[in-house]
Amino acid sequence: MKLFNILLFTLFVNVLSAYSQSKITICGNVTDRDTKSPLPGATITVSGNKNVGCITDENGKFCIKLSTYDVMLVCNFIGYAADSVKLSSENRSVNFQLLQVAADVGEVKIVEKGYNHQKQPLTGVETMNVEMVDRIPSLMGEKDPIKALAYLPGVQTAGDGASGFQVRGSTANNNLVLLDDAIVNNAGHFLGFFSTFNNDILRDVTLYKGVKPAQYGERSASVLQLQTKDGDVEKYHFSAGIGILASSLTADGPIVKNKTSFLLSARRSYFDLFLKLTEKYRDMKMFFNDVNLKIVHKFNNNNTLRFSAYSGRDYADIVKIMSAGWKNRALDLRHTSFLKNGAYLNSSFCISDYVYDEDLSIASFSEGYKTGIRQYTWKENYNQNLGKHSLNIGLQASYHDVITGEWYYQDDKSSEKRQAEEYAVYVNDNWTISEKINANIGIRATRFDAPASDVNQNDKSYYDFEPRVALNVNINEHNTLKIGVSQNLQNIHAVIDDGIASIGSRFSTSTSTLKPELSRQVDFGFFSTQNGFDFSAEVYYKHMKNVPDYRDGCDNVTDIRLENLLLAGRGRSYGLELCVKKNVGKLTGLISYTLSKTETKIDGINQNRWYRASNDRRHDVSFVAMYDLNNKWQVSAAWIYYSGHPITLPSAKYAYENNTGFYFSGRNEYRMPDYHRLDLGVTMKMNNFWKLTENNLAFGLFNAYCHYNPILISIESDVNRPSGTKTVQYALFGIVPYITWNVKF
Repeated sequence: MKLFNILLFTLFVNVLSAYSQSKITICGNVTDRDTKSPLPGATITVSGNKNVGCITDENGKFCIKLSTYDVMLVCNFIGYAADSVKLSSENRSVNFQLLQVAADVGEVKIVEKGYNHQKQPLTGVETMNVEMVDRIPSLMGEKDPIKALAYLPGVQTAGDGASGFQVRGSTANNNLVLLDDAIVNNAGHFLGFFSTFNNDILRDVTLYKGVKPAQYGERSASVLQLQTKDGDVEKYHFSAGIGILASSLTADGPIVKNKTSFLLSARRSYFDLFLKLTEKYRDMKMFFNDVNLKIVHKFNNNNTLRFSAYSGRDYADIVKIMSAGWKNRALDLRHTSFLKNGAYLNSSFCISDYVYDEDLSIASFSEGYKTGIRQYTWKENYNQNLGKHSLNIGLQASYHDVITGEWYYQDDKSSEKRQAEEYAVYVNDNWTISEKINANIGIRATRFDAPASDVNQNDKSYYDFEPRVALNVNINEHNTLKIGVSQNLQNIHAVIDDGIASIGSRFSTSTSTLKPELSRQVDFGFFSTQNGFDFSAEVYYKHMKNVPDYRDGCDNVTDIRLENLLLAGRGRSYGLELCVKKNVGKLTGLISYTLSKTETKIDGINQNRWYRASNDRRHDVSFVAMYDLNNKWQVSAAWIYYSGHPITLPSAKYAYENNTGFYFSGRNEYRMPDYHRLDLGVTMKMNNFWKLTENNLAFGLFNAYCHYNPILISIESDVNRPSGTKTVQYALFGIVPYITWNVKF
């Protein structure tokens, strides 16, 4: 902590120095010339002096401090042609409109946009190009940014039949998923087979695995930031995708030309329509739908209001015996105001709501279960560019209303609900120390007013600090070294079974008994970019405290009182992540490998010994390749392999009276079989007709070599050997073909 105080003092002195030396502020924005969409992460530099520069924010805005007007500003963004402007004393703002390089240059075609590791010091940052997501083959041809993330190092899917993703030894419920500024508490449709997010409306997908900017908190593992597109303020656009089991429609355009725009997108599956064609399942219902709406109004050049909303629903009804449904809603209202001297203020109010509800009714017997969470969040975020320093100062207040558990069994009803308040203030600085050294220093201070529990009847307030420091050193124009240290806290818990995030995970706030989860992480990385290739190698170590897990013999419906089900202890995870990306040429793609180990130690579980965490995987290998055969045909392939996750199975069988029992020697001592799958895809660009600007047919094979990956193993008595047992594996998918027609006009 003493070292951190020294760093903060040094930061303060340098900010004052930078502010006193820079007299001229030039602000502006960077947009795509064709779509008018902002380009976050573009670099603005002074020609001949790389030590002076800045990076555009999430709105494509920038401000740069200069000592003279006699300079030329150069704007660069990966995948776009560079642009430059010679300043004069008449300039107060500069706007860049960049042209995407989409045509062949010889045999080279630039297709990938990525994170600038030389300018930005944060460790463990991954970006996923939405155009790349379009081309990765997937189940039923549905474009899925969540599943696409699993091809990146350090990221794991929770498996078939489970929603979410896991990062660096943490569970899916330790990730903060943001759609614009609003939290999304369940990122999957139809048991995770389809993403909550419609790829057609996304602009950027960024995952923070290591050090995160201080404005992000609330979860202990990672942050997935998904930014939606703004509607076009000049022209109307329409697009549609028609698949085997789901279809989507998207529209955007001006409400008031050059002032107010809209973006509207809707999807619906039609599993239920196919079921009606069968005699056996015609009374079953099974579908999902979602709607995205975004409205942007520009009051003037300095004030913009954005409203975005998401609503999604899943429902399954099995012949009127059992029904289950879950709803996701997210709302974000954000005002951006540009102030003097290049400063701007973001004010936002968000509502997030998730509810899961299931019912079982057979004759006169009935039971049901419900869980969910609703969150209200207000944020103020002030940004100021001071030359070598880019400051981000903010505060946040949240109210959490949680249904920890609510169920009924015949006429017996039980429920547990909790409410809590959370407050945070933070300061973050992106500091250009020299031409070769950059730092990101931040601190977040939080207060969480936790409710009482049945074990401890007194309310409790938790006060915590989350310091974060990242540093990069540019060895040369191609190679960069990075190191990062961070601490992250989590006061909203979602307790899961067997390490797999499910739609029915029980939510809870921290209480006077259930303490905040905490993780401390250090990571070190090497990054290289040259000749159209990106290479990264990162190692990390993460220490976790207050990690919850179920007591022996308990699951999420054993007791309504959550504290009676759980124990908490320590966790540790460490690993190596390697990745090579090819970003240019007719052949593009990536190869990634992750070697990791995750363990947990909780007094009262596994005889107080360390045991494998349920999400521990030793090896993860991913391969993605996309090839342009010609202007009409594109082919793609994706292969994934990972070690099976740990499970608890009996090590002995015994008989007593007329019953059979099983003996368990320890927790998670066995593993599921290794998982591997190959997906193939082909895209055929067809001739446009009528007013179509894009017309293509995508088809392919999910699980092309038909390997059955088990999602469940059950232990049954072996009728051929009364003294023995047998394991029965259950898998969901063999080979699954798909075809989707996509058009834009």
